[in-house]
Amino acid sequence: MFCEKNAFFAIFNKSIDFEIIFIYMNSIKSKFTSLTQKKLINLSKKKLNKISLIKSMIIGKKNVAGRNNSGKITVRHIGGGHKKKYRKIDFIRNKDSMGIVTSLEYDPCRTAFIASVYDFLNQKYFYMIAPKNLNIGDVVKSGFNAEVKVGHSLTLMKIPIGSFIHNISLKETKKAQLTRSAGTSAQLIEKTSKYCRVVLSSGFHKFLLPTCYATIGTVSNEFSFFDKVNKAGRNR
Repeated sequence: MFCEKNAFFAIFNKSIDFEIIFIYMNSIKSKFTSLTQKKLINLSKKKLNKISLIKSMIIGKKNVAGRNNSGKITVRHIGGGHKKKYRKIDFIRNKDSMGIVTSLEYDPCRTAFIASVYDFLNQKYFYMIAPKNLNIGDVVKSGFNAEVKVGHSLTLMKIPIGSFIHNISLKETKKAQLTRSAGTSAQLIEKTSKYCRVVLSSGFHKFLLPTCYATIGTVSNEFSFFDKVNKAGRNR
């Protein structure tokens, strides 16, 4: 019993050491001007582009400040905050396409990173949620000719059992609604001719049609939970 406890505490201490090392290596060091900012942790985003590549896919986002269409406050304590612009993400990747990743960017409206892709077949740019280990210059496909690789979008019937997936649609023609936040992934555990069973990150088992689309891989920015906001003003 004593040995088991020692083994447990050794593993626990190793996990704590890994967390401290990771935060030290990937966090942004800045001089704090107040005690509330002393424990502030921001993860480094050096690998991301500072300038958005696709200007046509960026639109202004109005701050409604908790008011409805008549101007009356329906939700209290909402207002102010930092201005944000919305990036239009392509959640319906069910058509035949083959593109190359041109940049990885930060999106203020979601926890995951996004990737800009130039589609060779349709000759246009689009944004997609960037999966883990996706780099600039990688080729991503969707549709009938897509392969089982990270970032490729294909139907559940073509994905092998046990694969980790994200960006899952509930219907064939609808946009993806499941597993889109940072670091999340679902696993395909069963396939039949009538349905496919997927385990979500919450542990919930979801039954979907085999014609539904999903993207291979885990969502990027998996260490976003290390971020420490440390004051309410940064969440406004």
